[in-house]
Amino acid sequence: MKTTLFTLAFLMLSYFSNAQCAGATAITNGNCLTGQNLTAGAVAGGFVAGCNGGSNPFITYSFTAPAGCVDFDISSITGNGVGLSWQYRFINAACSAVLGGGCIEQVSDGQQFTITADNTAGTYLLTPGTNYFLQIMGDNPSSFSICMSNNVEPSNACAGALGLGTTTTTYYNGSAGCAFSGTQTGGTGDPTAANVCAGSLENTQWVNFSPVAGASSFQVIGTGIGCTGGACAYQFGIFSSPTACGTLTPEGCISNGTSCGPGPDPNSQVSNAGGNVLTWSGVSATGFTATISPASGTFTGTEEFYFVMDGNAGASCTYTLQGINVAPLPIELVYFRAKQLDNANLITFEVASQLNNDHFEIERSVDGLDWEVIMQIDGLGTSTVQQKYGYVDDRFMETLNYYRLKQTDFNGDFAYSEIASVDNRSGEKEILAIYNLQGEKVAFDYPGLIIVQFVDGTIEKRMNP
Repeated sequence: MKTTLFTLAFLMLSYFSNAQCAGATAITNGNCLTGQNLTAGAVAGGFVAGCNGGSNPFITYSFTAPAGCVDFDISSITGNGVGLSWQYRFINAACSAVLGGGCIEQVSDGQQFTITADNTAGTYLLTPGTNYFLQIMGDNPSSFSICMSNNVEPSNACAGALGLGTTTTTYYNGSAGCAFSGTQTGGTGDPTAANVCAGSLENTQWVNFSPVAGASSFQVIGTGIGCTGGACAYQFGIFSSPTACGTLTPEGCISNGTSCGPGPDPNSQVSNAGGNVLTWSGVSATGFTATISPASGTFTGTEEFYFVMDGNAGASCTYTLQGINVAPLPIELVYFRAKQLDNANLITFEVASQLNNDHFEIERSVDGLDWEVIMQIDGLGTSTVQQKYGYVDDRFMETLNYYRLKQTDFNGDFAYSEIASVDNRSGEKEILAIYNLQGEKVAFDYPGLIIVQFVDGTIEKRMNP
């Protein structure tokens, strides 16, 4: 998945010329652009005060803010070198003021990162349905891909915890400012920052698992940890609970506090007397092993455990987890996707295996908050047969439509997938102005390549004969 982000800084300008935003490449929610390039050249200074480097020409993207938060995932980076900086800034639809921006440090070849704008809270707000520009600048000539997605993360609270099974699974904790803020779960004894070996909680992610009945111990093995933004470091806490999202007992935590560089790891390692025995081993900047045993006897298999991850100072992290002697997941979801057809949206998903699976429900929302069930599909109970499913939604709203998958066991337990989205907005767009490649306003019949700017803030390149 993705690794990220971001040290926030601010820059306010009183005036921009429209030429700075002319030629912007349009990007829409749920879509990706490949083959993007920061080409060689020299531009004095940079976007954001305090950022390193930034000597290359910038790239401008136009977009419409969706509901909730928005992520721009930068991946497949080549040619940027090691340990260099990128800069970004958001600009209003009139191209007249910078709303905010920041630095992305320590970027290396092949790495991924995410730029996030917060529509719900934070330092700068993007109003859903309003048009904006995103500009990106890097230290060295680079090529990359960029994807835009709506950041609606159910896994930032206990009730939306992701599952952990016996297979190696990759997780990503999202970006600072969009997901977690304050204390939120369904039970008392909610995690405090200290119980996650943290000074504050910004972008938590929850993972749930249970031990196998009769096991005298189980392990959670973390590997491939990579963090960017904030302090470029991880913070993990383990909690037990007698019921799902009930009273949480802190079992222990671990963190790597080294700021954006190599160093001794970790800087904090705690094992609490929480009713179980937790030991840490193999701890490094990129991995660890947590071993948990009951105070006496063996596990019954009904115990609930939660792994709570938070990025140090808002760092965003990719990491993989594998459970040893933990119960297998109810389903192994290969993917969940939504795609626009001519007059409908196609929702597809694939499941590698199922365990006591009663049924699936496909849910739809237009704001990422209120959901309705649009289709229920029977599960296969227990099966190791790989199975593909599909549903055509021809009653979508002409707006941004969000979809998620809910899986329910025979015992009533349920879990959600990540969210997919489709942009179903339609209608002819009104032209605001037309520019040539020098940023000069020209007539519609101007010969050659022209830049068309629409009233909604989007940009389109056209070739006139």
